[in-house]
Amino acid sequence: MKFISHYSSSKGNAYEVVADSGGRLLVECGVPWAKMEKALGFRLYGIEGCLLSHSHADHCRAAKDLTKNVINVYASHETLDAIGITDWHANILDCIEVGDETRYQIRHLDSFDVLPFGVQHDVPCLGFVIHERATDEYLLFATDFFCLEQKFPYPFSIVALACSYDTDILQRLVDNQAIDETLAKRLLFSHPSKQWLMDYLLYYVNRSKCREIYLLHCSAGNLDAEAARLEIETEFMIDTFVHWEV
Repeated sequence: MKFISHYSSSKGNAYEVVADSGGRLLVECGVPWAKMEKALGFRLYGIEGCLLSHSHADHCRAAKDLTKNVINVYASHETLDAIGITDWHANILDCIEVGDETRYQIRHLDSFDVLPFGVQHDVPCLGFVIHERATDEYLLFATDFFCLEQKFPYPFSIVALACSYDTDILQRLVDNQAIDETLAKRLLFSHPSKQWLMDYLLYYVNRSKCREIYLLHCSAGNLDAEAARLEIETEFMIDTFVHWEV
Protein backbone atom coordinates (compact mmCIF):
# COMPACT_ATOMS: atom_id res chain seq x y z
CA MET A 1 0.00 0.00 0.00
CA LYS A 2 1.18 3.49 -0.89
CA PHE A 3 -0.17 6.83 0.34
CA ILE A 4 0.23 9.95 -1.80
CA SER A 5 -0.47 13.47 -0.56
CA HIS A 6 -1.29 15.57 -3.63
CA TYR A 7 -2.66 18.64 -1.82
CA SER A 8 -2.96 19.25 1.90
CA SER A 9 -3.94 22.60 3.38
CA SER A 10 -6.93 24.80 4.14
CA LYS A 11 -6.87 25.78 0.45
CA GLY A 12 -7.49 22.23 -0.74
CA ASN A 13 -7.00 18.56 0.10
CA ALA A 14 -6.56 15.56 -2.21
CA TYR A 15 -4.92 12.24 -1.40
CA GLU A 16 -4.52 8.87 -3.08
CA VAL A 17 -4.08 5.33 -1.78
CA VAL A 18 -2.51 2.85 -4.21
CA ALA A 19 -2.72 -0.91 -3.74
CA ASP A 20 0.12 -3.24 -4.70
CA SER A 21 -2.22 -4.61 -7.37
CA GLY A 22 -2.58 -1.15 -8.90
CA GLY A 23 -6.02 -0.37 -7.52
CA ARG A 24 -6.42 3.28 -6.59
CA LEU A 25 -8.61 5.02 -4.04
CA LEU A 26 -8.96 8.79 -3.76
CA VAL A 27 -9.52 10.46 -0.40
CA GLU A 28 -10.89 14.01 -0.65
CA CYS A 29 -11.10 16.08 -3.83
CA GLY A 30 -10.93 19.64 -2.55
CA VAL A 31 -9.22 21.35 -5.49
CA PRO A 32 -10.57 22.36 -8.93
CA TRP A 33 -11.00 19.49 -11.37
CA ALA A 34 -8.14 20.66 -13.58
CA LYS A 35 -5.76 20.35 -10.62
CA MET A 36 -7.17 16.94 -9.71
CA GLU A 37 -6.63 15.65 -13.25
CA LYS A 38 -3.07 16.96 -13.33
CA ALA A 39 -2.23 15.50 -9.91
CA LEU A 40 -3.51 12.12 -11.09
CA GLY A 41 -1.41 12.31 -14.24
CA PHE A 42 -4.65 12.41 -16.25
CA ARG A 43 -4.96 8.69 -15.45
CA LEU A 44 -8.46 7.87 -14.24
CA TYR A 45 -8.30 4.15 -14.97
CA GLY A 46 -8.29 1.92 -11.90
CA ILE A 47 -9.78 4.49 -9.51
CA GLU A 48 -12.20 2.56 -7.32
CA GLY A 49 -13.84 5.64 -5.83
CA CYS A 50 -13.30 8.76 -3.76
CA LEU A 51 -13.93 9.02 -0.03
CA LEU A 52 -15.17 12.37 1.29
CA SER A 53 -14.81 13.23 4.95
CA HIS A 54 -17.20 16.20 4.96
CA SER A 55 -18.81 18.98 2.96
CA HIS A 56 -16.31 21.85 3.26
CA ALA A 57 -15.14 22.96 -0.18
CA ASP A 58 -11.45 22.35 0.54
CA HIS A 59 -12.32 18.64 0.82
CA CYS A 60 -15.02 18.13 -1.82
CA ARG A 61 -14.69 20.87 -4.47
CA ALA A 62 -14.34 18.45 -7.42
CA ALA A 63 -16.90 15.87 -6.24
CA LYS A 64 -19.43 16.52 -9.01
CA ASP A 65 -16.66 16.40 -11.62
CA LEU A 66 -15.70 12.95 -10.34
CA THR A 67 -19.25 11.69 -10.75
CA LYS A 68 -19.34 13.12 -14.30
CA ASN A 69 -16.26 11.00 -15.01
CA VAL A 70 -18.00 7.89 -13.62
CA ILE A 71 -15.98 7.78 -10.42
CA ASN A 72 -18.07 6.86 -7.39
CA VAL A 73 -18.06 9.31 -4.49
CA TYR A 74 -18.50 7.75 -1.04
CA ALA A 75 -19.62 9.89 1.89
CA SER A 76 -22.22 10.18 4.63
CA HIS A 77 -25.73 11.10 3.53
CA GLU A 78 -25.32 14.47 5.29
CA THR A 79 -22.25 15.26 3.16
CA LEU A 80 -23.82 14.08 -0.11
CA ASP A 81 -26.94 16.13 0.57
CA ALA A 82 -24.92 19.22 1.53
CA ILE A 83 -22.93 19.19 -1.72
CA GLY A 84 -25.95 18.39 -3.86
CA ILE A 85 -25.15 14.85 -4.97
CA THR A 86 -28.61 13.29 -4.69
CA ASP A 87 -28.55 10.60 -7.36
CA TRP A 88 -25.73 8.49 -5.91
CA HIS A 89 -27.42 7.14 -2.80
CA ALA A 90 -25.94 3.68 -3.38
CA ASN A 91 -22.64 5.28 -2.32
CA ILE A 92 -23.74 6.46 1.10
CA LEU A 93 -21.39 5.23 3.81
CA ASP A 94 -23.94 3.40 5.93
CA CYS A 95 -24.30 3.53 9.67
CA ILE A 96 -26.58 1.95 12.23
CA GLU A 97 -27.70 3.31 15.58
CA VAL A 98 -26.96 1.11 18.57
CA GLY A 99 -28.45 2.85 21.58
CA ASP A 100 -26.86 6.30 21.65
CA GLU A 101 -23.91 5.17 19.52
CA THR A 102 -23.49 5.49 15.76
CA ARG A 103 -21.65 2.53 14.24
CA TYR A 104 -20.52 2.77 10.64
CA GLN A 105 -20.37 -0.30 8.44
CA ILE A 106 -17.47 -1.54 6.33
CA ARG A 107 -17.67 -0.76 2.60
CA HIS A 108 -16.01 -3.36 0.37
CA LEU A 109 -14.33 -2.07 -2.82
CA ASP A 110 -12.29 -4.04 -5.36
CA SER A 111 -8.93 -3.74 -3.57
CA PHE A 112 -9.87 -2.12 -0.27
CA ASP A 113 -12.19 -2.40 2.69
CA VAL A 114 -13.17 0.97 4.13
CA LEU A 115 -14.35 1.47 7.70
CA PRO A 116 -15.65 5.04 8.19
CA PHE A 117 -15.88 6.46 11.69
CA GLY A 118 -17.31 9.65 13.09
CA VAL A 119 -15.06 12.50 14.20
CA GLN A 120 -15.88 15.77 15.97
CA HIS A 121 -15.87 18.81 13.68
CA ASP A 122 -18.19 21.76 13.05
CA VAL A 123 -20.13 19.80 10.39
CA PRO A 124 -20.81 16.03 10.14
CA CYS A 125 -17.40 14.52 9.42
CA LEU A 126 -15.74 11.12 8.99
CA GLY A 127 -12.32 9.56 9.26
CA PHE A 128 -11.39 6.29 7.57
CA VAL A 129 -9.60 3.03 8.28
CA ILE A 130 -8.53 1.68 4.87
CA HIS A 131 -7.55 -1.99 4.60
CA GLU A 132 -5.81 -3.42 1.54
CA ARG A 133 -6.96 -7.03 1.47
CA ALA A 134 -4.14 -8.48 -0.65
CA THR A 135 -1.35 -7.28 1.64
CA ASP A 136 -3.40 -7.08 4.87
CA GLU A 137 -2.14 -3.54 5.47
CA TYR A 138 -4.09 -0.85 7.31
CA LEU A 139 -4.08 2.93 6.92
CA LEU A 140 -5.59 5.42 9.39
CA PHE A 141 -6.79 8.70 7.86
CA ALA A 142 -8.46 11.78 9.37
CA THR A 143 -8.09 15.49 8.68
CA ASP A 144 -10.63 17.95 10.12
CA PHE A 145 -11.34 17.12 13.79
CA PHE A 146 -10.21 18.36 17.17
CA CYS A 147 -9.80 14.95 18.75
CA LEU A 148 -10.34 11.26 18.02
CA GLU A 149 -12.04 9.10 20.61
CA GLN A 150 -11.40 5.77 18.89
CA LYS A 151 -8.66 3.31 19.77
CA PHE A 152 -8.52 0.83 16.90
CA PRO A 153 -7.08 -2.69 17.23
CA TYR A 154 -5.49 -2.66 13.77
CA PRO A 155 -1.68 -2.61 13.32
CA PHE A 156 -1.46 0.44 11.06
CA SER A 157 1.23 0.44 8.38
CA ILE A 158 0.50 4.07 7.52
CA VAL A 159 -0.95 6.83 9.69
CA ALA A 160 -2.13 10.03 7.97
CA LEU A 161 -3.56 12.54 10.44
CA ALA A 162 -3.97 16.28 10.65
CA CYS A 163 -1.41 18.30 12.59
CA SER A 164 -2.85 21.78 12.30
CA TYR A 165 -1.04 23.89 14.87
CA ASP A 166 1.37 24.00 17.79
CA THR A 167 -0.36 25.15 21.00
CA ASP A 168 2.76 27.07 22.13
CA ILE A 169 3.02 28.95 18.83
CA LEU A 170 -0.71 29.65 18.80
CA GLN A 171 -0.57 31.03 22.35
CA ARG A 172 2.32 33.34 21.45
CA LEU A 173 0.39 34.64 18.45
CA VAL A 174 -2.64 35.35 20.65
CA ASP A 175 -0.48 37.05 23.31
CA ASN A 176 1.14 39.24 20.62
CA GLN A 177 -2.26 39.94 19.04
CA ALA A 178 -0.92 38.51 15.79
CA ILE A 179 -3.99 36.29 15.39
CA ASP A 180 -7.62 36.99 16.13
CA GLU A 181 -8.60 35.26 19.37
CA THR A 182 -11.88 34.06 17.86
CA LEU A 183 -9.98 32.31 15.06
CA ALA A 184 -7.59 30.78 17.57
CA LYS A 185 -10.50 29.39 19.58
CA ARG A 186 -12.04 27.92 16.42
CA LEU A 187 -8.77 26.07 15.76
CA LEU A 188 -8.85 24.64 19.27
CA PHE A 189 -12.31 23.16 18.74
CA SER A 190 -12.13 22.09 15.10
CA HIS A 191 -8.56 20.93 14.36
CA PRO A 192 -5.89 18.92 16.24
CA SER A 193 -2.64 20.24 17.65
CA LYS A 194 0.82 18.73 17.36
CA GLN A 195 0.74 18.01 21.09
CA TRP A 196 -2.56 16.13 20.81
CA LEU A 197 -1.29 14.14 17.82
CA MET A 198 1.82 12.97 19.67
CA ASP A 199 -0.27 11.77 22.62
CA TYR A 200 -2.70 9.97 20.30
CA LEU A 201 0.15 8.23 18.49
CA LEU A 202 1.70 7.22 21.79
CA TYR A 203 -1.36 5.91 23.61
CA TYR A 204 -3.99 5.08 20.99
CA VAL A 205 -2.25 3.86 17.82
CA ASN A 206 -0.92 0.33 17.31
CA ARG A 207 2.47 1.19 15.80
CA SER A 208 3.90 -2.35 15.73
CA LYS A 209 3.91 -2.39 11.90
CA CYS A 210 3.90 1.35 11.23
CA ARG A 211 6.42 2.48 8.61
CA GLU A 212 5.11 5.95 7.65
CA ILE A 213 3.41 8.88 9.35
CA TYR A 214 1.96 11.75 7.31
CA LEU A 215 1.17 15.14 8.84
CA LEU A 216 -1.84 16.60 7.04
CA HIS A 217 -3.62 19.94 6.84
CA CYS A 218 -0.83 21.89 8.58
CA SER A 219 -1.41 25.60 9.22
CA ALA A 220 1.52 27.58 7.83
CA GLY A 221 1.30 30.41 10.36
CA ASN A 222 0.53 28.34 13.44
CA LEU A 223 3.01 25.49 13.13
CA ASP A 224 6.68 24.96 12.32
CA ALA A 225 5.88 21.96 10.13
CA GLU A 226 9.47 20.82 9.61
CA ALA A 227 10.24 21.01 13.33
CA ALA A 228 7.06 19.04 14.08
CA ARG A 229 8.02 16.43 11.50
CA LEU A 230 11.49 15.99 13.00
CA GLU A 231 10.13 15.83 16.56
CA ILE A 232 7.60 13.13 15.69
CA GLU A 233 10.07 11.15 13.59
CA THR A 234 12.63 11.23 16.41
CA GLU A 235 10.10 10.35 19.11
CA PHE A 236 8.58 7.35 17.33
CA MET A 237 11.46 6.33 15.03
CA ILE A 238 9.06 6.14 12.08
CA ASP A 239 9.59 7.92 8.75
CA THR A 240 7.46 11.08 8.93
CA PHE A 241 6.39 13.32 6.05
CA VAL A 242 4.67 16.67 5.73
CA HIS A 243 3.12 18.28 2.66
CA TRP A 244 0.88 21.32 2.95
CA GLU A 245 1.29 23.31 -0.24
CA VAL A 246 -1.45 23.78 -2.83
